[in-house]
Order: sequence, then structure tokens, then C-alpha cells
Amino acid sequence: MPRLVFVTILVACLPLTSNSELYGQPSRHLYKITRKDNRVGFIDKTGKIVIDFDRLPVEAWVGNFSEGFAPICFPDKPPSIYSMHCGFIDETGRIAIPPRFVLSSQFSEGLAWIRTEALVGFINQSGKVVIELPDSFSIGFHEGLAAVKTQTGSGFIDKTGRFISTKRYEQVEDFSDGLAAVAEGRWNEAKYGFINKSGEVAIPLRFDPRPGQFEGSMSLSRFTEGLAPVMFGNLYGYIDHKGNTVIPAIFRDAGQFAEGLASVTKADGEKGYIDKAGRFVIRLASGRGGQFNDGLATLAVEINGPTKMGYIDRTGKTIIEPKFDTAFDFIDGIAEVYFTEKVTSAAGPVTQTVHAYIDKGGRFVWRSQ
Repeated sequence: MPRLVFVTILVACLPLTSNSELYGQPSRHLYKITRKDNRVGFIDKTGKIVIDFDRLPVEAWVGNFSEGFAPICFPDKPPSIYSMHCGFIDETGRIAIPPRFVLSSQFSEGLAWIRTEALVGFINQSGKVVIELPDSFSIGFHEGLAAVKTQTGSGFIDKTGRFISTKRYEQVEDFSDGLAAVAEGRWNEAKYGFINKSGEVAIPLRFDPRPGQFEGSMSLSRFTEGLAPVMFGNLYGYIDHKGNTVIPAIFRDAGQFAEGLASVTKADGEKGYIDKAGRFVIRLASGRGGQFNDGLATLAVEINGPTKMGYIDRTGKTIIEPKFDTAFDFIDGIAEVYFTEKVTSAAGPVTQTVHAYIDKGGRFVWRSQ
């Protein structure tokens, strides 16, 4: 079977994880932890180790949990032409679905996209193939529909595997708030709009996409909490589900709404957060704010050269000082962070990277040693 090439799967055979800024952070029961020797385990939100480091095979790559399952991948040996084969473990660390997939997404709405040497489609949580597709790629279901990229373009299927429309697009985003962004054309000729779950155009394709994260890709928008940021000329404003402009285009950068607030930068450089009426409710003296989740948002500021990350609350007050090299959103009261520290070894002082989880008070729930 011929294989498609997608810039979104340049991670070879590793399962894919959705961007939290796009899809929101799902609730988790278990959180991945890593040891200095790269062994993987999992803790619960209290920091208790549920799957110990020695429970999982040393040669395996293990992803994050979603809907009770985490992908696990094993390196292949010749004569296989693939670098890995992947399956899934359950929350005890047991292999629940054997590693027979050369590519897979995480579970979403009870299904996971997979590729084997023989077929492409979706499996259920028993590992049974319930949808078989032509050669294609997907990151999973959202709001009952899955975006699928095929040889002829991108469209959407329902959970029977039926495409909701014969129309194919250059690029699409997943459904959110009942609408999905779709783009026609490439490069400077590209325009995007939004379709509904029947595949009908709800908002005409009249917006200019930004260059995407990968070469040749485009960055489209999505609706959250009833609004979507779109570009008018060189500035961003916000539209509603009917395509009406409800917040004028006065921003050179604009994020999506979460918990009633959106991170923006005005044309004059002023940064902060606006509410759904377009009013500034938080002004940032410096740095860049992330998306709110669990009542807090990341704040990245430059401190004597390097950028450090901390957290602010909905009033803009710094709750956890910027001291982390990387900081992720809070999920169920804890957040994953990385930072460096100097320690003394037999060879003298060395700098090591620490992987940790913190609570909303900035206290360690777990940290690597």
C-alpha cells in the first residue's frame, strides 16, 4: 500500500498528542514521570507512584494517558522496514492492546487512528478495527467527527467511517464549538472559512491563514466559547458563529478564549488579556501569557537573557514566580515543569535538568532526583 507523507507525522512512528492550546487539556488520572536513566513511570495527582519505573520495558517509548490508555512503542529489528511498532498499556501498566501498529494517535472519544502494514483506520478500546479507511491520516475524533487527510485532500468522517461531504480541502482543523476551519488554495492564494457538521459552508472562505509550524503548512483558527480570532489585513479581531466581527481587528497577535479570557497583543505592543466584550481585564508589564486552564495561565518572561516561565491568576497576579525553563498548563490541580539546577558530583559542580510536577502553591508534588 502506498504511503502518504504528512508534515504532521515527522515524528516517525511515535503516537501523536494534540496541542493543548488548540484542543484544551483533558483530565488525567495518571501523569508521566521520567528518571535520569530515561526510565518511565506514572504518578497520580498526589504524587504517589502508580506505575513504577521498573514496571515498563526498558527499551519501550511510552506516551501520555488518554481515556485510560497510553501508547507504548517498541523498536523494530530487521527485516522490518518500520522503526517501531506500537500498542497501548492500561492504567496498571499492563499491555492491553498488543503492539501491532506502525503509527497511532491517542484515544479520543473511544477511538484511536492506527496504521498497520496492511490497513489504516480506527480501533476501539478493545483493539478491534471498527473503521477501515483508504490510505489516510488522522489525529482522532472531536465532537463526533474526525478530520482525515487523504491523497485527494482533507475531509471529515463520522463514527461509521462515512465522509460527511465529498468536498476535500487543502487543510482542515478539528471541530470545535460545532464548526471546523477549512482552507482552499496554497501559499499566498489560500483562504479559509468554517463548515458545519453537515459539511456545509457556514462562514465563507475569506480569511488569510498564517504560515504554520511546519514548512508548507498553514495555521487556521478555531472557535472556543463562541468566538474565533481571525486576521483582517495584518491585524486580528474576533468573529462569532455567523461570521460577524464582534471584537475589532486591533491586535497583532490574538489567542483563543479559555475560561472567558484571551491573550492578546495590540498593534502598539500592549499585552494582556481581554474578555468577550474586547475589554482589557489584565495588562502585562512584560512577558507573554498563555491560555488559562484550571484558573491559572503560564507567563513567560525574559530574565537576564533566558526566558523563564511561571503562572498568573485571573487578576494578573503572579502566583508562581517565573523560574522554570518549560511549564505546561495545570490539569486537575497540578502542572508539569522542567528546570535546571546545579548539583555537586564527584567530578565537581554540574548542571542537571529536573522534571517535576507542582501544585498551585508552587510546591513539588513529585520531582526527579
